Amino acid sequence: MTNDQTYVLMSGWARSGANLTASMINAHSEVSFSVDILKYLNFSYQKYPNLNQEVLIIMLKEMKLRLKARFSIDIDLNYLLHTIGKNLTHPFIYKVLINNIVDHNLGKRVIGEYEGVSWGKIPYFLENIKNSKSMIILRDPRDVLVSFKKNTIAPNNDYLISVFNSLGLMESWIKYEKQYPDRFFGVRFEELKIDAEIVAQNIANFLEVDFEPSMLDSSKWKKLRENQWVDWENQDSSSFSENTILKSNPLGRWRNLIDPVDHFICEWITGDAMKIFNMELEFSSPTDEILNSAIEKLMSSPLLRSSFLTYIYSKKGSEKYPLD
Repeated sequence: MTNDQTYVLMSGWARSGANLTASMINAHSEVSFSVDILKYLNFSYQKYPNLNQEVLIIMLKEMKLRLKARFSIDIDLNYLLHTIGKNLTHPFIYKVLINNIVDHNLGKRVIGEYEGVSWGKIPYFLENIKNSKSMIILRDPRDVLVSFKKNTIAPNNDYLISVFNSLGLMESWIKYEKQYPDRFFGVRFEELKIDAEIVAQNIANFLEVDFEPSMLDSSKWKKLRENQWVDWENQDSSSFSENTILKSNPLGRWRNLIDPVDHFICEWITGDAMKIFNMELEFSSPTDEILNSAIEKLMSSPLLRSSFLTYIYSKKGSEKYPLD
């Protein structure tokens, strides 16, 4: 680890273009950037807030098992324990792990990861990791909802947690933009699809590296597997990969796909935030039948009921996974 390295945490919700954005970032010659590999904030820091030597070993063994099972990535526990030594603080351990696993100890100028559903931990990250920056990737919540509903294995109506998570994400963007004006950067999926070069240049400026054309070259996009960077193939990442038309036109396709009740719920819950992001609301007013169906859906599971009541009482979004 070097004192001039920048650590970056990007977060967002499902089906929002995180893999695309992260791959563009990682293609830069001075950057190592992974997607949901380390997941330190949710799987380590949140689960084991208080550390001692015994807890550290348990935490690292869990990480070793998960990385091997999911990504065929091997980590050397003895090396990590020796490097960590007696500095049993989460910020230091995070830097050791991300340098070793994501950067392979190459000393790149910028090291980071996209970790989904962790935007609420961005303040902890920025306030405890020296030389750190944060990002959020955001997409129209109606497009996200339609794609997530098609893609998820969450049971029954729990796909609607997407609506509350989109609200929580937009609220966090608004908050962090004011709270950390020089250390936070937001990316809109729609802008990325319309003009990827401009967005890539803006990201490079934010990370304080020169823009490189490799960021736009999909042949340079890699993902971390088997302790190395391998070609990233995005052909089937779309929820609509079986439909060429729907797959190739991701912007605004929700209009022809969304269920009317889901449409109403999405704009009811996220509407005020959508206006701040200049997203036009398109649902006029619900019929009694749609309103009753919406309430029934939102009260149909403990996950949705809890998120809905939190919204009713405090107008706050959610940062919950639909599944364990």
